[in-house]
Amino acid sequence: MIKKINEVVSLKKFKPVIEIKGVKEDEKRELFNEYIVTEEIANNFESIFEQMTLSISREKQKEGKDINYAEVNRAYFLRGAYGTGKSYFLLTLATILENIAEGKGEYVKEKFKEFNGMQYHIDKLIEDGRYFVVNINGVAETNVDFEDCIRKNFIFKCKELFPGAEFITESMYEKAVEKLEENREHPIRWELISSNMNEMGIDYDQL
Repeated sequence: MIKKINEVVSLKKFKPVIEIKGVKEDEKRELFNEYIVTEEIANNFESIFEQMTLSISREKQKEGKDINYAEVNRAYFLRGAYGTGKSYFLLTLATILENIAEGKGEYVKEKFKEFNGMQYHIDKLIEDGRYFVVNINGVAETNVDFEDCIRKNFIFKCKELFPGAEFITESMYEKAVEKLEENREHPIRWELISSNMNEMGIDYDQL
């Protein structure tokens, strides 16, 4: 008797598409635990961490490899067709760094226990202890200049982690909001601003 495919092979349930903006903390942990790490994926993570820590694993050192400081990358372009795992990869990357920053490095190491290069870099990130994750919702920031969007979210995160730190300055976005609020107290100025905003199709409440 010929067996059916489902009698021979069992497939793990998975989400075909991940919407990062809708992922809750408990779901993020579940997605991290279910993430399938291949050698190629581990190598991609390792490449990113090499640029962050400016170091390479002992195995690569034995092979004579080293960091080229003239070609260090500080930004990456994640490219791929719809449904190929870009969002899941990015979510996993953020989860790795968030857990390390929260003192849960051993939990992350267990996920990558079969990959020595990742073990090395996780230990290195734990030792450095100087990274934190700034999440930016690009969909919600469409009316904000990209550079200011990054600055604003970075400052908000700094204020959350380092409350009362005097070295943190306000972002251009925050300053603009304060200025706008001040001008609301002046009827003539506000009438002029409101008129210009209406012409530009900008709603104050949404802004």
